[in-house]
Amino acid sequence: MKKYTLLLLLFTACFNASFGQNNPIVLGNARFTVITPELVRMEYAEDAEFINEPTLFAINRVATCDDFKLSTSSKGWTQISTSRMRIEYLNDGFPFGQCNFRIFYKKGKEEKRFMIYQENSKESNLGGTVQTLDGENGRIELDNGILSHDGWFVINDDYKPILKNGWIENRPKSSVMDRYFFAYDKDYKAALKSLTAISGEVPLPRKSALGAWYCRWWDYSEDEYRQIVKEYKEHDFPLDIMVFDMGWHTQKDAVEGTGHAGNRGWTGYSWNKDLFPNPDKLIKEFNDDNIQFALNDHPHDGIRTHETTYKEFMNSLGKSVIDRTPLFDAGDSVYMNSFFKYALEPHEKIGVDFWWLDWQQNYLYPYVRGIHGLTHLEWLNHLYFKHSQKDNKRGMNYSRWSGFGSPWNTRFRLQ
Repeated sequence: MKKYTLLLLLFTACFNASFGQNNPIVLGNARFTVITPELVRMEYAEDAEFINEPTLFAINRVATCDDFKLSTSSKGWTQISTSRMRIEYLNDGFPFGQCNFRIFYKKGKEEKRFMIYQENSKESNLGGTVQTLDGENGRIELDNGILSHDGWFVINDDYKPILKNGWIENRPKSSVMDRYFFAYDKDYKAALKSLTAISGEVPLPRKSALGAWYCRWWDYSEDEYRQIVKEYKEHDFPLDIMVFDMGWHTQKDAVEGTGHAGNRGWTGYSWNKDLFPNPDKLIKEFNDDNIQFALNDHPHDGIRTHETTYKEFMNSLGKSVIDRTPLFDAGDSVYMNSFFKYALEPHEKIGVDFWWLDWQQNYLYPYVRGIHGLTHLEWLNHLYFKHSQKDNKRGMNYSRWSGFGSPWNTRFRLQ
């Protein structure tokens, strides 16, 4: 008996030595990355073609820890154990399922089992946020967040596109599963810390973002805005950010496009000179008063024939004004570079500090063309935030929540 016990101990030692403490841990077509004791990434890819490029959610691919143990059972199950969980996988050549995969997580003094199909219930999850409050009046149901009374949460990154050379592209077909399992019991701070380990720390916002904002959906004139600023001063009340709603640009001139709410004028990039005969002067006055300035933007119809920069925009795409106006194409880097240059930058040159990305067209264009499963809102949130960082500025965006990986918080997120 002692002889067999010794052989078993030697086998276990050799097994663990052969595995070492490599992280990630590759088991055939499966790969596990221990990011923190509370968070493990679990991948399955045909021919072991794993994804190392970041996604919009998982931006930090170097995040790993060595606080785990690796072992095997006599029946061939591999065990990855941290202080929070034990993952067991049988390398049978198939993706994670109910027969070859299980997780045991700590819940108080108990050990509970997680199955691959499980999701937090609405009753147990402490709630996250919602994409928008448009049209809501009263109590609403929140989307699930990271924190749950269950003591665990899963983020599914399956099939989400990857970032390569600063742009987005589809995953290879070989990528089958890519999921993140959080196990934290009641240690919610550890859960949130694990989230930032993979999705990145939240940068410090611009100081003005923490101050007083003014925004109202109303077609104010230049002088009416001046009067608003004057009254703030008279009442000795601070004003840090002024946001112009869609009345700043022409609306009735638009004769093409899908529009929104029965009106083609929601998208626009040319000043309404009836209300703003001298926008350069007005914005300079605001900036001289240390007031940051933002413009409302519904970009879904792109730059059209009535815009002041239409000719230059078309030329940048190798087209002339007699060619058909191209549809808005957020998945095309050439189109988007020209869009930012001729839709946004002319206004930034006269003092516009950032943009209110007021995307409301998911009922028309929910997904970026040519990219699997990527919504316009999550990709545009990323692009607008990155655009706002030029000239070494802190990133700034004002938009809606679009899911984990979105540069947001609730109604707007200041990253």
